[in-house]
Amino acid sequence: MDKYMCGIIGIASKESNVAPHLLESLKRLEYRGYDSAGIATVSNGSIHVLKAVGKVDNLATVLNKTIVPGSVGIGHTRWASHGTPNDTNAHPIFTKHVAVVHNGIIENYQTLRHELEQLGYKFITDTDTEVIAQLAQYHSDIGESPKTIVRQLVKKLTGLYSFVIMFLTEPNMLIGVKNGLPLAIGVCSDQTLLGSDAFTLSPYTDQVVYMSDQEIAYVTPANYRIEDFDGNPITKDIHKIHTYFQADRDGFSHYVLKEIYEQPMAISRCFSAYCDIGKMELSFDKLIPTNSQINWSNVSKIHIIGCGTSYYTGLVAKYWMEEQAKISVEVDIASEFRYRDTVLQENTLFIFISQSGETADTLGAIKHIRSKGLKTVAVVNVAESSIANIADIVLPIHAGPEVGVVSTKAFTCQLTLFYLLSLYIANHRTLITKDTLAQRVTHISQVMDKVQQILALTNHIKKVAIDLKNITRCLYVGRGISYPIAMEGALKFKEVSYIPAEGIAAGELKHGPIAMVDNTVPVFVIAPHDKLFAKTASNLREIEARGGKVILLSNKLGVSELGKFCCHHITMPDTDDFSMPITYAIALQLFAYHFAVSIGHDVDRPRNLAKSVTIE
Repeated sequence: MDKYMCGIIGIASKESNVAPHLLESLKRLEYRGYDSAGIATVSNGSIHVLKAVGKVDNLATVLNKTIVPGSVGIGHTRWASHGTPNDTNAHPIFTKHVAVVHNGIIENYQTLRHELEQLGYKFITDTDTEVIAQLAQYHSDIGESPKTIVRQLVKKLTGLYSFVIMFLTEPNMLIGVKNGLPLAIGVCSDQTLLGSDAFTLSPYTDQVVYMSDQEIAYVTPANYRIEDFDGNPITKDIHKIHTYFQADRDGFSHYVLKEIYEQPMAISRCFSAYCDIGKMELSFDKLIPTNSQINWSNVSKIHIIGCGTSYYTGLVAKYWMEEQAKISVEVDIASEFRYRDTVLQENTLFIFISQSGETADTLGAIKHIRSKGLKTVAVVNVAESSIANIADIVLPIHAGPEVGVVSTKAFTCQLTLFYLLSLYIANHRTLITKDTLAQRVTHISQVMDKVQQILALTNHIKKVAIDLKNITRCLYVGRGISYPIAMEGALKFKEVSYIPAEGIAAGELKHGPIAMVDNTVPVFVIAPHDKLFAKTASNLREIEARGGKVILLSNKLGVSELGKFCCHHITMPDTDDFSMPITYAIALQLFAYHFAVSIGHDVDRPRNLAKSVTIE
């Protein structure tokens, strides 16, 4: 498998029929991206397997026609990489004594497959996962116990992976293995669970144990035991799941729309985690371990690294940090940074952004920097993730679970955190007065009202989206801090519409992109009435003169000056340097959402996308 966002669930229950619970869990895993699904149970000396290509509902249809007995079982939502999406390649992969569900990559699967084929084992799938099942079957055939078999597996498999395996010879037990990709244990009185994330486990329990790399969990209905790969027992803390993990659509038509509307609360939660509004103080010091404290006077440069939306967060943060903290900031795409011979300086602070905390290129980049002994910070939404476990300092964004594949509230919470961090650094470097800090903190606390004003525009934005639903391409233009918002807006539109879109720096239009403008091309012009407004206004007139369909985003003053040159305009609230990126981003999220819905796309699960990618 090539994406961890395929989903794993395992349930060892005291009940007689676990299949419906497996199915319900798979529905909670749908947001992770998948093209097939399956379950397996063990009962009465047999392994029972059901699979279906497509949505979990297809599997539910099959299950309604079939009895799948058993109190212990596993389930999986698969993203095809090794082998096409069909019933054969769908998980669980099984042999006569073994069934397994797996996420990640088995790097040496071809070598192991060849060795097993030489021993007479016949492979029926094109997946790397089958190597796990067939290798386990081989060790079972020579009389080894399940525990010994799994110990042998982890010695022979290379790569980043997690898997859950069950054996016909131990029908009351599941064994989970974590080596680089997430796996958690759910603890409750009548069953024990294994799952890819806490969100999947939350309907059944609010108590979760997060496994670490190179750990094996032995799970029965009554208890669990964790060992390292060498067989040494491990004791781990039980964590209580936050109430906001108990999530469904709450009456919204899609998770994406729900999460767009959750942004005032999510931003407030992030703000409250790092700021004491009563004292007008930032509280990063309380959250950073004493042995990881940073002397900000000695930091000469900040290097921010991320992928996709997280990269655009870094570009916005660059404006804030350089303006407020007067510190040089470089921003890199993780996949480019990893393979460039970067000049590393001792007094550089490296900040890694990843919603999931598992993004492969970002994970590889932070491992590289840690190996050089340089200070690292992780900005993540999942505090128990791989990137968080590696970093010196972890700054969670507190967005809550984001089920929709496209990022919405995670982006605005990332922005909130970075603005607070830029103020924190500026304060430590004595670059702002206490009064200025208090004033800016007050402005941040008021952004939730501005976000509510944007959400109130949804019907108008929906009308704009429907009017443009026949377009075949789209441009987004911004200048200064609006430029990364233009790129993020274009990304959101591409993700859910499948239509080419490009974010362009307004000053670069004349250097080539304006050749794309004609009367069939809508151009979103992001033009808050700030110090760069006059420059952007000139660009807008250039677009209009060439027949481009301009959709203007600006405040009342900007719309009064430029609205007559546009086919549509969205009147935004007055903003400052913090609220502008957040409010304008949300308006563009709403446009992308309503456009995709108007053309019949599944906005929660866009084609070919997963929530987080763990291939390089």
